[in-house]
Amino acid sequence: MVKELSLLLRFHIKIFRAFGYCTLSFENKHKRHLDLRLWSCTLMIAFNVISYVALFGNDDFLFNGDKFGYFNDSLKIIFGDMAVTCSYLESILQRVSVHQFWVIYGELQNLHPNCSRKTTQDFWLQEIKKNRRFLVTFYTIVVIEIGVMLIFFSLQDMTRHLVLFWSVFVPFIFTVHMRNLQFIFYIELIRQELVKLQQDLSLMVDYSRFQAYGSGFRGFEFSKLIWILDYCGAFDDLCPGIG
Repeated sequence: MVKELSLLLRFHIKIFRAFGYCTLSFENKHKRHLDLRLWSCTLMIAFNVISYVALFGNDDFLFNGDKFGYFNDSLKIIFGDMAVTCSYLESILQRVSVHQFWVIYGELQNLHPNCSRKTTQDFWLQEIKKNRRFLVTFYTIVVIEIGVMLIFFSLQDMTRHLVLFWSVFVPFIFTVHMRNLQFIFYIELIRQELVKLQQDLSLMVDYSRFQAYGSGFRGFEFSKLIWILDYCGAFDDLCPGIG
């Protein structure tokens, strides 16, 4: 696993872990892994129980004014529960692939020469700049969703039915969207490694061109070439790792 992952990334991994979507521990402790999987299973069961109560309970979780409204609310709860259940099952069953992803990602960080971890202001600014795409996407989606919900609740005449229905349905929305943001998180990590790989390959092409013309390439040692080849080999296994 990645022992020197930045605090910025660890913070967002803990957010996904709180939603039950990270069943692996960076401490490599077996009991910790079991606790995280148990937490995911507990949340999955809780969502299924809530769905059952909403669908078959005697309270006004579903609209009772007409059959179409009742059918529409029922579909929202059913499909929301299906989406959450599938997300949790995928997270639990694909933990081996996720573990492989983090192992390979750690190898890439160890291979890269600029992987120093210093808790300084410059380091934090560098981390924010490097991960700005994910940070903007993550917090924009979260803020927009919360804002839309607040506007809706402030404009809507909140009856008992709406309070009960949205108290059940809103957690489904946020949980599924958090799973989508986790995929964006992985994709952004892969994009960063692709950028590094592109830079290193360009350097290797320049080195080969200089060597072909019999000219030296100042500041480029043969060990650097070996390192780039190792980096390419490790990256080749990174993408399949997220399953």
